[in-house]
Amino acid sequence: MSVAHEVDEPTRRFARVLGPYFLVLSVVVAVRAPDMSALLEEFAASTLWPFVMGAFALLGGIAIVAFHQRWHGAPAIIVSLVGWLLVARGLFLLAFPDTAAALAQRLVDMPPIWLPAYAVMAVLGLYLTFAGYRRVPKILQHNPSGAAAASSRAT
Repeated sequence: MSVAHEVDEPTRRFARVLGPYFLVLSVVVAVRAPDMSALLEEFAASTLWPFVMGAFALLGGIAIVAFHQRWHGAPAIIVSLVGWLLVARGLFLLAFPDTAAALAQRLVDMPPIWLPAYAVMAVLGLYLTFAGYRRVPKILQHNPSGAAAASSRAT
C-alpha cells in the first residue's frame, strides 16, 4: 500500500509541519553537537526556560491530540504519538524541571545514544515530509476509498 492511499488530509497537514521541523531540528542538533552541553547548562540554570518549554510542549501536544486522533497508517500513528509524547514531555518539564534537566544532561553526556536518536528523528522527518507533500492522485483527492476508480474500470 502506498503512502498516498493511507494518508488522510488532517494527517497530511500535521505531517507538513512536523516532518520539516524534525528534519531541520535533527540537522541543527547534529551540527551543533559540541554546543549541546553548554546550551543545556544555560537551560537548566534558569527556572523560566523549563517552564516556558514545558508550557509550549504541552500546548502543542494538546493541539495535536485534540485535532488528530487517528491510528490507521504509519504517518497517522506517528503524528498521534508525537502529540501524546509532547503532552507527556510538557507535563514532565512543568512538574519536574530539575529531574528533566538531570536526565537531559545524562543524555548529552552520552553522544552514542542521542546522536542516533536524532538520526532516527531525521528519517521520521523525511518520511513525514514525503507523506505530507506527496502529490495525491486525482481519484484519491475526490474519493479517498478509491471506489470511483473501481467503478470507472467496471464500465
